Amino acid sequence: VSEKKFGGSYEIENEGNFWGVTETRPYMRLLSMKAEWLIAQGKRHNAMELYEKLLRLHPDDAIGARLPLQVLYLEFKEYDKFIELQERFSDGFSVHHHYNYALYLYMVQAGEDELDEAMDEAIEFNPYVLPYLQGKKKIKDQYLTRYNPKDESGATVYCVDALYLWHQQYGIQKWLKKFS
Repeated sequence: VSEKKFGGSYEIENEGNFWGVTETRPYMRLLSMKAEWLIAQGKRHNAMELYEKLLRLHPDDAIGARLPLQVLYLEFKEYDKFIELQERFSDGFSVHHHYNYALYLYMVQAGEDELDEAMDEAIEFNPYVLPYLQGKKKIKDQYLTRYNPKDESGATVYCVDALYLWHQQYGIQKWLKKFS
């Protein structure tokens, strides 16, 4: 029903300002929830496309589609898209921004100094993430209605989205030990 109302020509006419049209907000929230569901179903590529659609509909990203999208870009090795998204939302006040950049540098085998500097900045921004990455702490099942990107709640939100990708990287645990 929502696709019929807000898709097609309506979508074309209002692209870029969907969040500004308040009647579309429930639709955008549904798209975001559908993307989360797709991830849970293992349909990560479909979720990536849906998050891209959300950013196309509202480039300022009031719904936060960029956060899981960064992780998906890294997973699918869409490095140019990842960097573009990092630069587009470069305010630096996001736990995803800092840790995903360090992960990106690790994945593309950046130089040790650059890699260590990025990880130091990430840890300085939110030190609570590191124990999860190192496997010293497990994510507790909890529902957060809000979070602070610089505290334990921000670490939890980030790790729910990205921990699997960190654990898939060969040799990363050895590198992470130096930050203990």
